[in-house]
Amino acid sequence: MKVFTLSPSEFAFGFEGCKKCYYDKIVNNLKYASFFPPVFSLLDICQKKYYQGKSSKSISENLDEGVVITENSDRIIKSETLYDNKKRPFILRGKLDAYIKHKNFYTVVDFKTSSMSLDKAPMYSAQLHSYALMLENPSDKEKIISPVKTLGLFCFSPNQVIDHKKGSNTFQMNARWAEVKRDDKGFFSYVTSVLDLLHGEIKAVRNPKCTVCAFVDRHLANEKKQS
Repeated sequence: MKVFTLSPSEFAFGFEGCKKCYYDKIVNNLKYASFFPPVFSLLDICQKKYYQGKSSKSISENLDEGVVITENSDRIIKSETLYDNKKRPFILRGKLDAYIKHKNFYTVVDFKTSSMSLDKAPMYSAQLHSYALMLENPSDKEKIISPVKTLGLFCFSPNQVIDHKKGSNTFQMNARWAEVKRDDKGFFSYVTSVLDLLHGEIKAVRNPKCTVCAFVDRHLANEKKQS
């Protein structure tokens, strides 16, 4: 049986975005180039650099005391082989923005530069659970980080310019913590549905609002007219 390697960051906008595109990318290796504005990467670097070594209270007063760790955020983490509810193997692979080291447990933190409302945080539940399982069940057993008790998003959104000097501005950003309840049973049910798609047990249906699918349709239609 094929062992699929799943990227945590592709659940929310991949699997949830368009089943057909997600299937084609994972199974058929059909990928399209997407543009990610470099400014977001720069903001991400600044945020991680600032919070490295800070108290967890700098993220939220509701968090237990601990130390924020971002220094390994560029390192790819890979889980050992895991199994869904139908005993099918899969591997999780990706990069974690940060975690918090508490006295007796850890917290997974994902940085988001977004003005999204906090009630949308659960849509990233699968991504956060993936990171937790990757830390607790890494392929390299010498790098186990366990137990992970808390999951959450640390969201940043620009608010206003509060100062300026020649050649530079100082921005104020709103920063909000959104905790997501850990539910491993729910996560494995979710992954089971993902693998149902990838193994062909359910049809890879196009999202009518998918711009990639719409582009492909127009391209094929034009080719048909010209042939």
